[in-house]
Amino acid sequence: MSHPLVLEEAGRLLAATLLSTFDRTAATPEPEGRSSSAVITRRAIAYMETNPDLQIGVADIAGAVMVSVRSLQLAFRRELDTTPMAHLRRVRLDRVHAELVRGDSQAGATVTAIATRWGFPNNSRFAAQYRQAFGMLPSQTLHGA
Repeated sequence: MSHPLVLEEAGRLLAATLLSTFDRTAATPEPEGRSSSAVITRRAIAYMETNPDLQIGVADIAGAVMVSVRSLQLAFRRELDTTPMAHLRRVRLDRVHAELVRGDSQAGATVTAIATRWGFPNNSRFAAQYRQAFGMLPSQTLHGA
């Protein structure tokens, strides 16, 4: 019962149950003049930034902001010209980058361990995404280059 995947799935089930249980009309009203796509995007980004370490997908994000997957995707495309999962990947890359900057390779910090902790299990794909985002390899960041 203490296996991380079992606990994670139990947490997701609990979150889904809570979301479906509580009154969706009780949400805080948004200020006048805000487009619905801007509101959806803002709420989704807040959820992603609060939970970047969880294994979440687009359906989880949509459920957290109480919209359909398609509405979420359209809002992100309209407001940010990207997808929700691309934005989540960028949030996670930023967290990896911050940890690599603080990391100490002499104390045993490794790129692989940090990347895996933030949801990047494929080292070569992660390195390519990191380099595209930050202009250097993750190992260069860890070693202070």
